[in-house]
Amino acid sequence: MALSSSVAVASASTVCPEARISDEVLDLVAIYEPDVNLAIWRGALQQCLGRKELWQLHNSLCALLTQQPGFRLGMMLPPEELLATLPSLLESSWPAELPGRSSLQEYLLTSVELFAGLFEPEAMALRLQSLRTAMCPRFHVDHVPVRLVSTLLGPATEWLPEYAVEREALGASAQEPCRDANAIQRMNRGDLALLKGEGWIGNQGAALVHRSPAVAGEPRLFLSIDFAKL
Repeated sequence: MALSSSVAVASASTVCPEARISDEVLDLVAIYEPDVNLAIWRGALQQCLGRKELWQLHNSLCALLTQQPGFRLGMMLPPEELLATLPSLLESSWPAELPGRSSLQEYLLTSVELFAGLFEPEAMALRLQSLRTAMCPRFHVDHVPVRLVSTLLGPATEWLPEYAVEREALGASAQEPCRDANAIQRMNRGDLALLKGEGWIGNQGAALVHRSPAVAGEPRLFLSIDFAKL
């Protein structure tokens, strides 16, 4: 299944965007439904790894970000080249004394394969980055077709259900886009999510409204995958 102009779409004015949250990876395909602007595979990291491997990876990521507070891994390639290159790039960036590299590699490759399989992009941009401050602290929408996000360490992305959104306040407005602070939702660490943006055909005015969480100086490791042009 690929994202293209042939995908059946509905006008954003005729649907009320909603989230689809599931423990099943196959339910990520719900992102193709016109009334869905967020699909979450809950506990993706935990499902990809065993309990022991998850605990080991968590400890190693904490150690990694202590050693390298500005850790960043990024690449932009066609899907098959990205899959082939990622292991060597990760090996060169990962401290030899830390266990868990194979577990992280497995999760990153799974994420790439999912994005490539769902959308068949010509090229993909992958970014795995340590964040010590909120990258996008204000509620906003992404001007992309769709973005894959996952937080491996620290607090995860926050988002708003549609009833709590004041869309007229998005962008340069000084007004707060959130109508009800009690309605703010937060993904869990280890979730894998697809965020539908304004660039998805037929989704103008219905993109997911979200923001980076406040981190208060604690380390956060954030994964994102986007469409790319080479």
